Amino acid sequence: MTDARAHSTAQTPCIRPEWIASSLSQWPNMRLAGNVAQQYFRAVALDNMTPLAMVVDVSIISYSVVISSPTIASRTRFAIILPDFPAIAIFKHLCFALRMSDPHLPEVFKNPEIAVLPSGGGPVGWDLGDLTPGIPMLTLIERRGASGRKSDSIVEGGLRGQRRFVLVTRKSTFFNYLPASAIGEKLGIDVTVTDTSDVLTPVAQALQAKHGLAWDGIGKPEQARLRGYAEQILAEQVAPALTPELLLERRAKGEVGRWLDAIKRLTPR
Repeated sequence: MTDARAHSTAQTPCIRPEWIASSLSQWPNMRLAGNVAQQYFRAVALDNMTPLAMVVDVSIISYSVVISSPTIASRTRFAIILPDFPAIAIFKHLCFALRMSDPHLPEVFKNPEIAVLPSGGGPVGWDLGDLTPGIPMLTLIERRGASGRKSDSIVEGGLRGQRRFVLVTRKSTFFNYLPASAIGEKLGIDVTVTDTSDVLTPVAQALQAKHGLAWDGIGKPEQARLRGYAEQILAEQVAPALTPELLLERRAKGEVGRWLDAIKRLTPR
């Protein structure tokens, strides 16, 4: 086990897969949705009050187990689609931070009729086709993967009766919305974050250096694993530290406000 891996597992208990399997009987309204080969264990818990797949990173082991509720799709009246679970976690805290300064903005994550899902379609075994046909859907695409796609006009599309909308982020990825100051405070490393910079590799390299370990010379699979770990802790430890002031630092307040305004316009009343 590398030092970085030891550091990550020390923060959370090691939960064995048989524990998850045996614990499913405690939640009769939940089902085991699937098993995905990953570098860390990710449990996704849903309850009757939270339509969002709430990500809980438990331990750095070799697979991912997802638990989901079959009742979510049936009650969803509006869906927000993001690239993946880390993007969902960062989006969540961006919204929370902005609502600190303006509580009149819509509360996305406590509305039982709004589902926030990764673009792959949600937990394994449940895809977007399970949603009620014709419900409004807003997809947020990271600029890095937009391939020149432009954002839709919510107002004009709404007047035409459009039900599917795309907004492209102004920054390269959701990780680019995290301020370097918050990363430094939470992780004890010094990195530079711009609107277009690679965030994961510098964070992974800085964490290696912090523990006295080299980056050059380790294999590409190990580098990829360490970038995955950087992705995990940025979403888990840094994103929850976002505040209205930090949104201003990353010049994100106006953009996040426009996202929430679009959600307000598109959410059925």
